[in-house]
Amino acid sequence: MFLYCGFDVSVKKSDIIGIFDIDGGAVSGATRDFLRNAEKSGRAVIVGDEIPKSFILTSKRQQYSYKSHNQKSDSDDKVYFTQLSAQSLKSRSERDMF
Repeated sequence: MFLYCGFDVSVKKSDIIGIFDIDGGAVSGATRDFLRNAEKSGRAVIVGDEIPKSFILTSKRQQYSYKSHNQKSDSDDKVYFTQLSAQSLKSRSERDMF
């Protein structure tokens, strides 16, 4: 299943680590640093052209294989900035679960 984030962007639900509220500017310094780092490293995806209200942190779920020694890399992590509120995204994800 997928979660629609707006502007023809969807993310795979199994890749979602969390949905976080940034509306109102009550974001800690550590979170701001994390988001700034995601933007600088090219892992940020801006959904829409208005000020974002929330962000979705995703990571590709890959199994570690001892035979091929494949491991998840930081490039598999993405931060999606969206104009939708965290509550709206949460409701959508719960509504579409079954």
